[in-house]
Amino acid sequence: MPEILLIIIQTCQDLQNLQHQSMGPSRDLKHSHSSVSGGLEGESAQRCKARLERYQRTAECAAKALAEKNMRDLIAHKEQTERNRLAESLDADVKRRSSGKEGNLCALLSTLQYVWSIPALPYEFLCGFFSTI
Repeated sequence: MPEILLIIIQTCQDLQNLQHQSMGPSRDLKHSHSSVSGGLEGESAQRCKARLERYQRTAECAAKALAEKNMRDLIAHKEQTERNRLAESLDADVKRRSSGKEGNLCALLSTLQYVWSIPALPYEFLCGFFSTI
């Protein structure tokens, strides 16, 4: 991309030099100009200028698209970093809570053996007990 811009700048300078010269058009001048700008032999200065402006617009459009892509990539990277940070904190929270639930389940199982060993407990008591858990 920078090479294209350098060629465009050099060619624009050459065009300005050509416009400021008071000499009439000559074959040698056109030939030297077209070899510098990469234009066709015998191409008018107006066509050459239009082509260079088109190249410049294309280069500007490409630079703008690249800047927008870089901005989108940066935003996506920030969002991914935030998601990873949240996932790590949630993982730690889930592990902490699950270890507490493990202890609760062990305590529940150990008390169930006592509940099931008592034959005289009414059915309503057991249903009420399990609905509160």
